[in-house]
Amino acid sequence: MKTDLFQMVKENVSPLQAAHFYGLRVNRNGMACCPFHNDRHPSMKLDAKNGGGFHCFGCQEGGDVITLVARLFGSSNYDAAKRIADDFGLSVPRENSFESEETEAQRLQRERLTHGIRKRELCKNLLAHLSDLRKVKYQTESEAMKAMEKNEAYSWVIGRLDQVEDYYDYLLDAPEADLKENIGEIERRLSESVREFDEIRGRSERAS
Repeated sequence: MKTDLFQMVKENVSPLQAAHFYGLRVNRNGMACCPFHNDRHPSMKLDAKNGGGFHCFGCQEGGDVITLVARLFGSSNYDAAKRIADDFGLSVPRENSFESEETEAQRLQRERLTHGIRKRELCKNLLAHLSDLRKVKYQTESEAMKAMEKNEAYSWVIGRLDQVEDYYDYLLDAPEADLKENIGEIERRLSESVREFDEIRGRSERAS
């Protein structure tokens, strides 16, 4: 009977074990981001004991380990219990040994939930990596800037490159009427930039 299957699953697999197995990221306090609503901070509590349950303090979703897996995969409670039994190597009672086919809607729901779990995990990992990169950038940027500021030519070039590239792009893409109106100003700025560049490069060469 189904009751025997449900009881066997709840007595042998805790909500915490199922959460880990099916891809939820659970912290040391048994809390996880709830997969049933847009949860950015862990609000779902999962029991570590067999026969325990789960509860989300955000969306109020809750139940036992079978309910959890059924909601994760969009399946019936029976199919969820059968899935857990198969995945955790539990002996299914003989009268419940037939397979229950997964509907197309259930399959799509399961795939969406699985994709959502992977996406949230990837986002967390990317943010963690970005945080590490930004931390190192912040720690090393001061010394790098000091070294750059000592080289007058390098510092000047860095500040001027984008401007000169913009002038070039403008020459290629500007409408003819606009170009006729502004070409003289661009020529003047280019001449001034070349003069400043030659002076700074000369000073750098003499300093070295």
